[in-house]
Amino acid sequence: MKKSLLFAAALSLVVSANAQVARNHANVAKTQAVATEQMKNAKIEHRVGTHATGPVKSSSVKKAVPTNQPYYLRPKGTMYSNWNSEGRGFIMPFVFTKPYDEVTWRNMSQVGGTPSWGYKIRNNETGATDSLISNERDLTVTYGYEYEDVPALMMGTVGPYELSGYSVNRTTGAIENTAISGVASVPQAHEVYSKFSDMLSSSHYYGSSDRFGNSKYGWTYYSGAPGPDYNPDLASDDPAQDQSGYWFGKNYGDWNVFGVGFEKPVSPYVLNHIYFWATNVSVKENVDLEARVYRLSDLPAYIDTAAVRINPEVLTEENLIATGRTTITTDMNEDGSPILKFDLFETDPTYNIEYEINPMIDDAIVIVILGMDQDAIESISGLITNDTEDEGVGEVTYIGHQEEGVITVLGGLNNFFTSGELKAGSSIFVEVTRPFITFNYSFETGEYTFPNEGGQLAYDLGSQVIEGIEFYSTSPEADWSVDNEDGDDVPEWLDITLEDQVEEGKWTGVVIAHVTAEPLPAGMTGRTAVVRFMINGAYKYYTFIQGDGGTVDPFPEGDVTGDNKVDVEDVNAVINIILKGKTAEDYPGIADVTGDGKIDVEDVNAIINIILKV
Repeated sequence: MKKSLLFAAALSLVVSANAQVARNHANVAKTQAVATEQMKNAKIEHRVGTHATGPVKSSSVKKAVPTNQPYYLRPKGTMYSNWNSEGRGFIMPFVFTKPYDEVTWRNMSQVGGTPSWGYKIRNNETGATDSLISNERDLTVTYGYEYEDVPALMMGTVGPYELSGYSVNRTTGAIENTAISGVASVPQAHEVYSKFSDMLSSSHYYGSSDRFGNSKYGWTYYSGAPGPDYNPDLASDDPAQDQSGYWFGKNYGDWNVFGVGFEKPVSPYVLNHIYFWATNVSVKENVDLEARVYRLSDLPAYIDTAAVRINPEVLTEENLIATGRTTITTDMNEDGSPILKFDLFETDPTYNIEYEINPMIDDAIVIVILGMDQDAIESISGLITNDTEDEGVGEVTYIGHQEEGVITVLGGLNNFFTSGELKAGSSIFVEVTRPFITFNYSFETGEYTFPNEGGQLAYDLGSQVIEGIEFYSTSPEADWSVDNEDGDDVPEWLDITLEDQVEEGKWTGVVIAHVTAEPLPAGMTGRTAVVRFMINGAYKYYTFIQGDGGTVDPFPEGDVTGDNKVDVEDVNAVINIILKGKTAEDYPGIADVTGDGKIDVEDVNAIINIILKV
């Protein structure tokens, strides 16, 4: 490979902020953290694999959880990050979480005894980093805005002092500064909120070291593209015929799709661009590649005895989130290993116009690269990792086949190998933005009960009165939308206006939601509304209650809308409920007029009959 890369040898420690945000720390827009990079030169070592003509079933078994030591996995829905679009980055990837998200480090230990987690989190009252202990089986933490070490885990009873002084070696991921043996950490650093805006992310461990900090390059590509004299009609045992081809690029075996999956995130993110680190690139003329992002219900789990498949029927226009394009130029032939950037587009079906998008991702997805078998491409391949760790999130790397843009096969890589169980990760990465919306948790719970006479939401803190909900966010109110939990308009009994908090002419990072409720109507004992405050890439739900919350049905039979009368509006309300797929449990004693435990056309007819009798 002709490209030399720079990798950081270490990532300096900067303390984390607790999610218990104090009011005097409200100016998140001004929060900055500094990290230093110690860089060194390195060159990628390619490991040429055995030639293969197609998928072969693995004869090995899944890597077992260690039985003689503590062992845990990264939180589901988080990502790894370790370099940027220029190939500059860190020796060891670090776990990337989003601030003010509740994340769970998963204890996979088979060792007996009581779990003891040591973890660190910033104390906003003192400004110091507290060293804490938890004895829960899994560790659930809400981190703040900055950096923090991964936690330490020991199986057995220890005192708080025994795990309080630990630190993590940023190169090897090993726990240091403790006299306790048998302590485990996830072998990578942890970062809550990146100050490296150009860092790329992946769903799998992908670095220039293995998971224990050994400086080896765990990347593979399978070489042996058919030569110019290759004749597929000749006998397969003809030694003059190189029939192997690339598994992950241009090849004679029709494996012309290369993909990667991401599990459902802990909370949404904005997908800005896709990057594909290609290798052995040689083109006769400039040529375009295509990327597609499909929504999945979930990533398929690993299977030890068979290759995982994603049903092509889910790879449809309905589940297509975005399409990307990039161009391989003849200038890239000299380098041979470009990092290709895909811009993302969506097509307006009415006018057949393309426009660039940055979609919000809140589901599991699979990203596929197509077009590597075009005639203008002489050779191209993708890279995969030599990782053997099953992180319990499902199959993440795929190859497949497409004809005229239609994907007919998409299979996981887990069982395509004969030597060892390879939980491979592909060289497809994403550039994302992780915006957030969160409450001021010093006094906010996410729920407010209005008096029956209505009025404005306000908190009397003694020294001051806050007239609204105080949100911290990465976006000012102009970027916000407010709707109910189903995406519809906010109920008419609530009036909500947003206001940026400004100091000295600058936005402080705080958005105030002023909320006023109308008086509770006569005859109504209560009502509840769940409202969603959202920006692209983040949202927060808030529950508004009045009276008893609507647990008692005070309305006439058939009064679905709660206006104390039965009319055509109630008929329309039931039809809307049916179309949204709601159930009787969502509207107990209100929309289920017939009382048969379901909401259907029989309830519509029942309300019509009530109206006709009136």
